[in-house]
Amino acid sequence: DDLAAALASHREHLRTSEAGASRQRAWSEESIRQQLFDRIWRWVTAREDWVRLVRDVSERRLAPAEAARQLLEQLADLRAAVGEPGD
Repeated sequence: DDLAAALASHREHLRTSEAGASRQRAWSEESIRQQLFDRIWRWVTAREDWVRLVRDVSERRLAPAEAARQLLEQLADLRAAVGEPGD
């Protein structure tokens, strides 16, 4: 009886451990998808900002030097947010 109960307990423990591992894998995959989406979204948003800067310079609403300064700031922010290639 004790052996049967111990085996049953062990099987239940394995089943719940496997379920937990499965949930962890699913969470990890979702986390990776969310991180990728965030990186892509930041890239797209940055590109929209860059288009706006070019338009503002071409329409003489912004000096080229100021646009360059803003672009460098945005690139630094994007690099910090998205990470380096291979991250």
